Amino acid sequence: TREDDSLKLMKDSVERSIIINATPEEVFEVATGFEEYPKWAGVRTTKVLSREHKGLGKLVYMTIKMFGHHLTYTLQYTHDAPKKMMWHAVSGTIKALVGTYDFVPMGPTQTKVVYKLSVDPGFFVPGPVRKATAKMVAWCALKGLKKYTELPATKARFAQHHKSGGGGLLLASPPRLVAPSPMGGGAGGPCGGSREEEEFVAADDVLF
Repeated sequence: TREDDSLKLMKDSVERSIIINATPEEVFEVATGFEEYPKWAGVRTTKVLSREHKGLGKLVYMTIKMFGHHLTYTLQYTHDAPKKMMWHAVSGTIKALVGTYDFVPMGPTQTKVVYKLSVDPGFFVPGPVRKATAKMVAWCALKGLKKYTELPATKARFAQHHKSGGGGLLLASPPRLVAPSPMGGGAGGPCGGSREEEEFVAADDVLF
């Protein structure tokens, strides 16, 4: 089953982390804003199919391009707000995919985000290439999440919410706390890293 495949994959997952200048609640809010993923996460399209009782996305349909293939899949999410979010593929053209975000407070205004990911596309890809791609996926996602969360427009909306007396997470409260403009690439490769780091995935959208 897909769940069995996901459990096996997690034993061989890659892990990357990054420090973001925002609180865990703020980073969690951006990370769960699935409608905005095409603007920062490299996903081509997203659609929230169902939500939890608190408004967080539970089943999310996505389309991407990876390994030269156009792939579609539905991810099932579980959340421990604002500490953690987990997901695994339940349908689609990808065989198995499992990942987690952990949001670790590093002071009053900083968060360490730890990303674990493993993916089996369901077609042959040499092991070293698949591993390198998973690492790059995690790196790109973290860079995009950091840059998007730290944009002045995002910070301004958080500040406005706090000034108005809002507290806690802004779960399912429109508009989402994310900046409206798409993300641009940084220095170096498409994820802001070196060309060497991105040699396996350049010119492909590979984020989740």
